[in-house]
Amino acid sequence: MIVNNNMIAFIVSVLLFYFWSFLPKRSIWHAATRWSILTATTLGAFMLFRTTVGFVPAAFLISKTWIIIGIIGLMLIRARDNRFVQLLILLGVVQYLFFMRDSADKPTTATSTTPELLIAVAPSQVVYLSDRYDVDIDLLVEDSDLADQVDLPTIYTVDVADGIDVRALVTLLSHEQGVRWVEINDEEQLQFRPGGTIVDDPLVQQQWAYDYLQMDEYHQTLQSLTPERPAKLYILDSGIQANHEDLADGYSRLRGQSPRDANGHGTHCAGIAAAATNNGKGVASFSPGNDWVELRSLAVINAFGLAPQSAVVKGIINAADQGADVISMSLGGRSTDTIQYAYNTAVRYARDKGAIVISAAGNSSMPASQFSPANSQGIIAVSAVGMAGVMAPFSNSVSDVEMGIAAPGVDILSTFNDGKYKVNSGTSMAAPMVAGLAAVCKSLSPNLTTEAFYEAATTTGRQSSDPQQTGTVIMPDGVVQVIGGL
Repeated sequence: MIVNNNMIAFIVSVLLFYFWSFLPKRSIWHAATRWSILTATTLGAFMLFRTTVGFVPAAFLISKTWIIIGIIGLMLIRARDNRFVQLLILLGVVQYLFFMRDSADKPTTATSTTPELLIAVAPSQVVYLSDRYDVDIDLLVEDSDLADQVDLPTIYTVDVADGIDVRALVTLLSHEQGVRWVEINDEEQLQFRPGGTIVDDPLVQQQWAYDYLQMDEYHQTLQSLTPERPAKLYILDSGIQANHEDLADGYSRLRGQSPRDANGHGTHCAGIAAAATNNGKGVASFSPGNDWVELRSLAVINAFGLAPQSAVVKGIINAADQGADVISMSLGGRSTDTIQYAYNTAVRYARDKGAIVISAAGNSSMPASQFSPANSQGIIAVSAVGMAGVMAPFSNSVSDVEMGIAAPGVDILSTFNDGKYKVNSGTSMAAPMVAGLAAVCKSLSPNLTTEAFYEAATTTGRQSSDPQQTGTVIMPDGVVQVIGGL
């Protein structure tokens, strides 16, 4: 078993509690030990933050550790007059740490916080690197013939044991022969913050963005256009509720995908992009019908709203291989590497197969260039605006990314789990608006490129209150007129 710094802090804290139970109250040693316990737990938290990928998983583990330490400490103090009971408590702690910790810490789901790397390396070097650095290296994408005239390197995941200096390992691996690139497998999070028309959807009156984007004109224009074929819109998220009344008709569930949504986020995004319009139910969307947009889902996010970068990268590649026309991702996280090689590779692969890839800019009031996948090459990053085109206070700015654009992302009503409808806010809500519009444009022009769509969206859009930070706000009617040749 590897004993890492966080475990040392845990052991020290428990031993201090044991020592504290001997001391008389109000003594100088009693007070000093109390502060020592606080110092040890704080240092443990700091070291865990430094070695764990993702803020949310680290915060969860720290809270769990503090609760366990507190319970053990209380038990030791209560049993101060019975040294035998205290000894049993300490033996129980030792048994947990040294006999059960190895299996408990082994990553089994997407919520794992064990550090992991992504690496592109020649297959002939895998066994050598695995033996030299004592790590497990597994193939990320099984199909070895994906790169149909596309330069897609062989990508692997590298499991890193607790206590290993992850960044030092990245440096060492990057200098090995046959390694094209290596980076930390980031933990992504969902990018949302819970919170008289020509269509007959009853809830459209509660969709302020419908009026703001002049969707009546958009749907009228679409009536004069004919799609060449339905566009395949892939939502990479937490899944989609397959039987929702406003999604069921246009949703094609893929083999192996659950008919349920892990937390409702994917269903909400799907409704924004492609809920059934003019069906007399629920909300209106960008899709005028099944002959325009086929809605599909790849679940890469779990019930806690988290996923490793590897799952998202694999999802992009899988969607591209299944003929995706548009890939929408309302997720992201802080970049731990200056250049996101894995994301750049996957996005390039999808684009070369004809897909437009769209991502939420993020909700940290920071530059989107510091967040992935929004900062990936060839991706369209979407910021959020509220009513009257005011930049949402939570939205990341897109002034320093390759292709930034804006859409409504505040108080957006859409489909949700259990057949419900819910209002949410975030760049998560803005991204599927652009994705839904892109899918309709791809149905009109299947060979439409990312650059051509982006140019049409920016030249026909409107200015927000801070256009440099948000980019141009989409105006759907103008875009489809350009793409449709009107």
